[in-house]
Amino acid sequence: MEKKIGISLSVLLLGFVVSYILTSAFAHYGINTSSLITGLLIVCVTVSLISLFEKIFPGRPEEAN
Repeated sequence: MEKKIGISLSVLLLGFVVSYILTSAFAHYGINTSSLITGLLIVCVTVSLISLFEKIFPGRPEEAN
């Protein structure tokens, strides 16, 4: 149970960091980050990157109980 909470928190933290970096990059290039379309784009890219990280760096297999 505690392991699942830790994994969930680390995924949330990774998602926050990735979306913050994307938002900063968009703002740097003058793209309005307060619009709904840009927000959805940032969320979609963040989810895609997290999925890619999970495929590249798979976790350790859980032990069978």
